[in-house]
Amino acid sequence: MQKTHKEQRPRRLIRRREVMELLGIKRTAFDDALARGDFPKPITIFAGGRAKAWAEDEVRDYIERRLSTRGVER
Repeated sequence: MQKTHKEQRPRRLIRRREVMELLGIKRTAFDDALARGDFPKPITIFAGGRAKAWAEDEVRDYIERRLSTRGVER
């Protein structure tokens, strides 16, 4: 059985800067999307810490979902 794309790569956490680069947006637009609940929630990297990150596969899935709506929104 051949492994899927997701099974070939280990899960990885990415920080805000890399997420914004993948999306091609600035911090204000990113913060607005988070506040609206349009984007996956981050996780705290260490218990009790402040550093946040996102699961790369969830970010890429979000991008794929957005691409699939092309031509649907007006």
